[in-house]
Amino acid sequence: MNPIWTIISAFAGAFLVLLLPARQAHQSRVVALVASIVGALAALVSCSKQLADVSATPWSINLPWIPSFGINFHLQ
Repeated sequence: MNPIWTIISAFAGAFLVLLLPARQAHQSRVVALVASIVGALAALVSCSKQLADVSATPWSINLPWIPSFGINFHLQ
């Protein structure tokens, strides 16, 4: 699993909370909690896989984001 899923889960949870009406605070809290748990589990799985294989190279993600301007999404 890639550590990018921790970022994706946080943004997805925030977007879902944004879509919920303000009077449904309980559901917003549940969505935020689930997104946090998913992000924590993704981080835990990513770290455990990385620590299990000591000879593996560290994570590095480099994806083109806006190619016309030469902008990449890079995590290291």
